[in-house]
Amino acid sequence: LGPRGPDGSPSGSVGGLGMSRAGPSASADPLEEARTLVDQGEAGKAFEIYRGILERDPRNVEAITQLGVILARARSFDEAHLAFDKALSIDPNAPLPLWEKGQAYFQAGRPRDGVKVWETLIAVAPTDARAAMARQTLARVRESMGRPAGPGGAPR
Repeated sequence: LGPRGPDGSPSGSVGGLGMSRAGPSASADPLEEARTLVDQGEAGKAFEIYRGILERDPRNVEAITQLGVILARARSFDEAHLAFDKALSIDPNAPLPLWEKGQAYFQAGRPRDGVKVWETLIAVAPTDARAAMARQTLARVRESMGRPAGPGGAPR
C-alpha cells in the first residue's frame, strides 16, 4: 500500500484521492520548497525551512548559505557573512557560498572584499557558472575603472 499520512491517506495526497497538495508544501525537497518561497517573496517562511533542515543536518552547506542570502537581502551583512563563513568552514571550495559572500560584500559597499572572494571562487571552481559570472562582472568593473582585466587590477 505504500507510506501513509497522518490521516491514513497515501503520503503526498489529499484525502486519499491521489491529488497533490497545492503550493510550495507539495515539494518533497525542503531545499527546493525554501528556494520557491524565497522567489515568491516569502523569506520568513523559507528561513524557517532552512532552520529546520539545519536541525536535521547542521552541516548542510546550501541551507547555511541560503540563510546568509536571506540575511544579506535584509541588509544584515555581519550575520550573513557569519553564515557564509560557516558554510565555507565546512566546504572551503563550495562555489555557492563563495559567490553569495562576494555578492554580499558588494551590496555592503565593500568591493575590495567582494573582489577577493570572487577571485578565490574563480581559482577554486573555474568551470562553475558562478565563477564565469564573477569573471565577467570583475572584468566589467575593472574596465569601468580603467584597470587591466587581470587579478592585479582589483579596485582599491
